[in-house]
Amino acid sequence: MNTLTTLTLLPQEQLALASAHETKERHRYRGLARRLRATAPEASRLMAELGRECEQRLETLRDAARALGLSACLFIDHTEASPSGKRQRLFSVDVALEGQALKQTLESADVSRRFFEWLLETNATPELYRPLLACVAQKRAECRVLGERLAQSTLEA
Repeated sequence: MNTLTTLTLLPQEQLALASAHETKERHRYRGLARRLRATAPEASRLMAELGRECEQRLETLRDAARALGLSACLFIDHTEASPSGKRQRLFSVDVALEGQALKQTLESADVSRRFFEWLLETNATPELYRPLLACVAQKRAECRVLGERLAQSTLEA
């Protein structure tokens, strides 16, 4: 007998997970923007823009949390430090390293997309459906844009 049960998270758990995840993504993109600034300005601008989109998603999550009376559940971190707490000293110095950084970034973005798809699948709170659906759509677009930039970088190599 197959007894599969669907995992359903409480809204406060989903909000906490989503906000913590998106905060890490914001840090990652901002760090990449700094590291790529000198040698790959186009990629740096893309990473900075993706960091701003993370901030917009965090604001969407804050709005949803306020509407549910769950603002205290959000992970709020306004620091600019890297997630590990240490300054990373990795700099892109050529097109090949830029391509490698973009490939790793695309892989991380795909993991992030799947994470938000999982949150949407496990959602049982109608008030969170639209914000999570918007996050999934934005993460899909993020992966597409990163894939296009990676393809362009590969052609330039």
